[in-house]
Amino acid sequence: MTAPAPTHAMGFTLDPTLLAHRRRESARRIHTVQIPAIRAIGFTVLCLIAMLQDLRASGTVDWMQLGRLVAINLLYAAISWTVIRS
Repeated sequence: MTAPAPTHAMGFTLDPTLLAHRRRESARRIHTVQIPAIRAIGFTVLCLIAMLQDLRASGTVDWMQLGRLVAINLLYAAISWTVIRS
């Protein structure tokens, strides 16, 4: 026995109520899953760039500052995701 497909994968419909529901589900998924994931990936790239810049400029990484930057970015991502989900 297979589980029923999610409503957004059930195929074509012209029912305005069902279309509105599918659009709401899609918008919610974009704003609560995809955008926070892209934000986290972007913060990761920015932290990597900051680390590489430290290496290029001074030949060493200031782990204390990098750790602070990572913590601030993770905190921001977590708080924004929590606010969006509620």
